[in-house]
Amino acid sequence: MAEKTGKLFLEHGYQVKVLDLVNMKNSDGFNPFRYIETENDLNRMLTVYFNNTKGSGSRSDPFWDEASMTLVRALASYLVDFYNPPKIREQLIEESRLSQKEYQNLLKRQKKEVEERKKRGRYPSFAEISKLIK
Repeated sequence: MAEKTGKLFLEHGYQVKVLDLVNMKNSDGFNPFRYIETENDLNRMLTVYFNNTKGSGSRSDPFWDEASMTLVRALASYLVDFYNPPKIREQLIEESRLSQKEYQNLLKRQKKEVEERKKRGRYPSFAEISKLIK
């Protein structure tokens, strides 16, 4: 389809991306985890995945269907919570935008805050809490 219509879209200013599931070398790729922001989004994506991969005439024990769904949900949740490259990449880009002077000021402020916390101990006293709240 991209071969027939892609050039027309490019001429009209569109960005054309190709998702080739047969020959992945020709594909731009697609990462559905990039669009997941909530647990509800993750559940919706996994439900669609499982519903579309289950054969129409398959009759398996519901226990195994639920067990496999639970395992995949746990693994996918782990990926979303602990390995989310777009968020990490955005954070690195934002940090790289800091000028050297801003970076040094940030480090000084951070070191000062750490020293103040060491002096106070792990938790502030009740007297300090009342000062912080005001």
